[in-house]
Amino acid sequence: MDPLTFSVELEAVYFFTLGPVDIYNDPHLAPVVDMSPQGNPDFTMHDYGRWDDTKAEMIRRVSCAIENCLCGLPQSCRGEVASLEGDPVLSRYQDWKVETNKATVIRDPEPRPEYEGLWKLDLEVQSPMMYATEGSFKEVEAVANMLRASFRAAVPPCCEMRVLVGAGSNLVPFPIFIRIAAICWAVDRFLQQMHPISRHYNRWHGARRQTARLDQAEAVEEAEQVKAIPVEKQDIPILEYVNRARPKRLSTEFKRTLSRNDFNLILFQERNICLGPYRPYLPGRPLTRIDRPNILQGAIQLFGCRSYGAVAYLINHNSLGVYNFNYYSDENTEYKDPKATVEFCTAAGSLDGHWVSTHARICTGIAQFAASAAEENVWRMIYECHDADMEGTEYDLIDLLLDLGLAKEAETVQYRFKMNRNTGEPFRTFLSSDAITYEDGVADGNHETDRATHSGRAR
Repeated sequence: MDPLTFSVELEAVYFFTLGPVDIYNDPHLAPVVDMSPQGNPDFTMHDYGRWDDTKAEMIRRVSCAIENCLCGLPQSCRGEVASLEGDPVLSRYQDWKVETNKATVIRDPEPRPEYEGLWKLDLEVQSPMMYATEGSFKEVEAVANMLRASFRAAVPPCCEMRVLVGAGSNLVPFPIFIRIAAICWAVDRFLQQMHPISRHYNRWHGARRQTARLDQAEAVEEAEQVKAIPVEKQDIPILEYVNRARPKRLSTEFKRTLSRNDFNLILFQERNICLGPYRPYLPGRPLTRIDRPNILQGAIQLFGCRSYGAVAYLINHNSLGVYNFNYYSDENTEYKDPKATVEFCTAAGSLDGHWVSTHARICTGIAQFAASAAEENVWRMIYECHDADMEGTEYDLIDLLLDLGLAKEAETVQYRFKMNRNTGEPFRTFLSSDAITYEDGVADGNHETDRATHSGRAR
């Protein structure tokens, strides 16, 4: 497989003023952009008479700040942009870009007193397509933290953080593509434990278990007959794989500070938060565990596919969802310039640089696991998720990340839950200007092995 590449897209709301800026000074917050005539004597009245001119100026300022940030980074904190010459689409993703009218930002239906006198503009900051190296993740982290420190901003629950993973301008090899789809299908409920409940059941990116065509007999029949997409019946020795494989978490030293019930408990408590205009899309329906489709049956169906289009058809009910395989779909008519990527859309918006880079590592880590893990390890992970879903066995997000080989990322996820940062950021009126600090070295230097992780089982 070609080297993994990734890109991040960060949505946020940026604030500016057309009047005196001094009244908005706050030592704990980033400065409000001064777009007033007093602060910008070179502006003409024409500039202020057109909203498009104001948007263009905001985009210019954010773009210049990113450029200055990159110029000041040491080479060890710079990513390597993927070589995409000759690709008419991806060749345009060689630099950081700032765009507006891209973010799925919903305006507050009621004015907030804190916003009085301020103007706001939703912007999407897009990274270039970079190879998944340490320098690339550090560059993403630095840019996100710089935006947080330089601009008064917020990331209300409607904002997103997307990660696009691929193999440069080439397609992900088909066997690996099937694995990525099957893993995303299986781990959906566990990965969603990382994100606010407002992300789970919303209009734009609902849980894949709700929207996929998998395990729907009429959909499979349609795939085979109407769409002429071949789907073979599979005879996979799953129990043999499960009993032969040894999950990575059993040999990983990790100190838990949260029990396996804490993730679901925290999400349950969050359901009681007043989400206001960001209320989940399914009014009157309880946010309970989804018991169908069956994880194991769905994964077997995916492994029976013989084309990219078949996989995308079964797992992509439409272009909306927590994972987007739309580029590989035979029905791909919606996007004018699709990118050869799998898009992870679960995460809430964030300008917490460490979390942005960590989430990007997790998304690329899934693809790396799909590319390198032995067949029995892939099926062991799928089976663990299935068993936990159907039988209520002890397996959670931390177990999953450890099995993926992402111990450092698991530590960050655990710490965010411990500090209530997984839900706190989207509900802040403004983001603090300081970069968020994290505990260091726990995943690397801790020698207290979590004995509870030794509960892997096969049935």
